[in-house]
Formats: sequence, C-alpha cells, structure tokens
Amino acid sequence: MHILTKFLVIKKHLDLFKILAVYAAALFIAALPFIIAYVGSSIEEMISGEAMHEGNSAFMAFMWLFLFSIPFGAFIVLFSTITYIKNAFSFLSGKETLKV
Repeated sequence: MHILTKFLVIKKHLDLFKILAVYAAALFIAALPFIIAYVGSSIEEMISGEAMHEGNSAFMAFMWLFLFSIPFGAFIVLFSTITYIKNAFSFLSGKETLKV
C-alpha cells in the first residue's frame, strides 16, 4: 500500500474520531445539569431522608441550567457540523490539499 493511501486511511479514521468526540462533548455539556442535579439530589436525599425538589434542594435548582446548556450544546453540534461539511466540500473541490 502506498504511503499516501495509508495516510488517507489513517486521516479518515482520525477525522471520524474527532467528529464523534465533539458530538460526545456537546451531549455531555447539554446533559451536565441533569447529571449534577440527579447525583447531588440522590446523595442529599439519602442523607436527609426526605424527597428533594427545587424548593428544598440546591442541587435540583441546577435543572434550570438546562435553559443555557441545551442551546449551547445544540450550537456546538450545529457549528461543528457546518464546519465539517464546509471542510469536506473544500477538500473535494480541490481548494484544500493534503500535506504529507
């Protein structure tokens, strides 16, 4: 196999891993308030023995951060998707060349 062909195969897999890593990070950012609220309120409920809600638990107030984290995560996914598509079209049209 030619060295350039090997490089293209490796680059294709690395690009796929980068895309998946960005999407995973965006989903994690979007779900982070839920994770914090669920884990924190579960621990607080085990300690206090009463049901937790946003009125008596600071952790359940983290759910209000969904108003910011879900749009931010969606923006990251949208921006990265547009960037990946733009880069793919510029590479396929020949405006961008691979440097070995």
